[in-house]
Amino acid sequence: MLTKKVMGAGGVGVESDDYWVVEVSDVRRVGDVLVNSSNDVIFAFEDAQAVAVVSLDKEGVENWQKEYAYSTYDSAGFKFIAVDSSDNIYISTYYDLGLGASRDIALLKTSASTQAVLAQAGISSSSFDAPGKVSVDSSDNIYQALYYNDGTVGTAGLAKYDSSLSLDWLYKFNDGTNPSYFRATAVDSSGYIYAGGYTKDSTYTYDLHPYLVKLNSSGVVQWSIKTTNTISTIQNGEDYGGYIRDIIVDSSDNVYISISTPVAGSGFTKRLHVLKFNSSGTVQWHKQFTSTGSSPAGSSASNLDMCITTGGVLVACWDDGTEFPYTATIVGLDPSDGSISWQRTIDKRGSSSLHAHPLGGWCFSTADNSSPYGGYIARLPDDGSLTGDWGNLSYDSSSRWTSATGGMTWGSSSISAASDSPTETTPSYAAATTSYTLTRTTDPI
Repeated sequence: MLTKKVMGAGGVGVESDDYWVVEVSDVRRVGDVLVNSSNDVIFAFEDAQAVAVVSLDKEGVENWQKEYAYSTYDSAGFKFIAVDSSDNIYISTYYDLGLGASRDIALLKTSASTQAVLAQAGISSSSFDAPGKVSVDSSDNIYQALYYNDGTVGTAGLAKYDSSLSLDWLYKFNDGTNPSYFRATAVDSSGYIYAGGYTKDSTYTYDLHPYLVKLNSSGVVQWSIKTTNTISTIQNGEDYGGYIRDIIVDSSDNVYISISTPVAGSGFTKRLHVLKFNSSGTVQWHKQFTSTGSSPAGSSASNLDMCITTGGVLVACWDDGTEFPYTATIVGLDPSDGSISWQRTIDKRGSSSLHAHPLGGWCFSTADNSSPYGGYIARLPDDGSLTGDWGNLSYDSSSRWTSATGGMTWGSSSISAASDSPTETTPSYAAATTSYTLTRTTDPI
């Protein structure tokens, strides 16, 4: 069920459709959100045996919904989406082969005018794989970040497909012994592709080094960098280890990345990072969020998505909580120097995704990870001033963002591309025969 709550910048009761919140209920794992060239808001979610995409117009009213059945077992995982110049939609997701069996990586293509899967592809292996974010270049080539298990060691990968989802190349790397992983990808105005995740230098659980690579459209590495900190204890692992969760590129081809650690425990210091690089890979500024004790904690309390609004605000969001239900924390930064302009929190939410809206403001997707499942889709103003009865949205006057101190020294990486090639498969996705009932309230709540 999908219910619109009209909320203006002045709060509940304001007659304005510029900013709104849509509540999504009775579904599992609300996923990625974006805005297409028609200013429609597209978001993804999953339910048992299905992955779905839904379109809302700029005022939060439903245009259409599409669902695709994929297996006999409910998939766990985030759904990532992208659109090309013709507003075709690409869904980066899992393909489950059944309880206890392997999960393969899938990529689906659909459009607003059809329910059908226009094209589909996938990367398979002998064990569990993981899809990452997906991006599109100006020629409608598709880039999918992924984790590929080759049977010996986990491998980070970046797959390039053409618009028909024919695999062009796959860039892969690990050190031959320890796993690596890509989660995020982005394309700049010159057609260079960035991929980010982590690499490991040892078998130590928390020895994760954030890793960023720049490639050209042929898959040739331009440069790659990673943190060179030495992990010696769990405390340091939680302080300085971790991986890149998101990458965005501005109109001047500056690159912004977010980094978070995988876990945290009571008494540990946890740091979440946002960095700006120029196109040559030189750090311009570095901000970190610091918290002690067990907040924020948990592996899923570390999502760090970002966007830059048309008003020039760098908005970052992460899950900040000790246990279910989480709290989503949102902060507005100046892209030029990383200075903080505002910070907000929303109670009882998790797994957030952000996307700038070309008509102003930004779109926000968040899941409620506790039962009953659901979440929210919203269009919010640049200054985050929306108020009202939406999950305790409020202003946090004591910003916990600070200048970065230590532990995040970036240097050259010795990691090279892997030589083995995976098998491309075509998973069996089919259009679902039923649809979810969506309702809308016409009066402000």
